[in-house]
Amino acid sequence: MKIGRFNDGRIGVIVGDTIVDVSAACGVDPAEWPPVGIIRVIANFERLRPAIERAAAGPGVPLSAVRLEPPITWPRNLLALPNNFRGSLGRNAGPLLRGRRQQSRRERGRLFS
Repeated sequence: MKIGRFNDGRIGVIVGDTIVDVSAACGVDPAEWPPVGIIRVIANFERLRPAIERAAAGPGVPLSAVRLEPPITWPRNLLALPNNFRGSLGRNAGPLLRGRRQQSRRERGRLFS
C-alpha cells in the first residue's frame, strides 16, 4: 500500500495510476494547522489500516490530475543541536571545550620569550 499526500493536505492511497482520497477514513482534516495528520496516520496505522483499505476500494482520481506533496511537512526545520554544537567547537570554543588543557599565564609567556 502506497500512501501519499496531495492537493493541500489530503491523504490518499495510490492504486496504479490513480490516487484515492482516504482523508475521512483516517480522521484527517486537510485544513488543520499544524499539518500533522499524516504523522497521526503513521503513528496509528495498525488501527487505521482496515478503514484505509475499505476507503481505498472507492473511485480514484488520476495522478496526473493532482498535485503530489511531500509526505511530512511539519516540522519544517529539524535541528541537530548536539551535532551543530560539536561542529562549532573547533572554530569558536575555548581550549577546555576542545579537549585541551588551558595553558597558564606563565606557560603562555614562555611561548613568546
